Amino acid sequence: MTTVDARRGPVEPDPAGPPVDRAEPAPGVLVLRVTGAVRTPLVEAAQRCLAESPRVLILDLSRATGCDGHGAALVAAVRTQARARGVPVELVVSTNEVARALRFTDPDALLGAWPSLEPVLTTVCPVTEAIRDQRNDDVRGIR
Repeated sequence: MTTVDARRGPVEPDPAGPPVDRAEPAPGVLVLRVTGAVRTPLVEAAQRCLAESPRVLILDLSRATGCDGHGAALVAAVRTQARARGVPVELVVSTNEVARALRFTDPDALLGAWPSLEPVLTTVCPVTEAIRDQRNDDVRGIR
């Protein structure tokens, strides 16, 4: 389906999907997965998630392909908003580019950061093996 942007004319949908996907692998555990560069849609998606008062918010930046100072500031803003609401934020960072940007703008973000999503899910929502398999299937299904 093609949409129309008044400034640019017809705009084809992004074949990679939206820049931020959301999943709920367990009650009260929300995962926001960023694809591509870390940009403003992360803050918008996080605000919607925080309105639901989750038990924990996981920012999965493992598929982020870019993060500059602006993107790192957005991650810091999400962490600050969550902290103000009493919601812990777990961060998944697996690329040097993202880690480097965070190191200079929000060094505390890297303390306790996870290298992949699976270990943080196991830690924040331990469950039976059958439920874990279903949860992993659900998380892998994020597009």
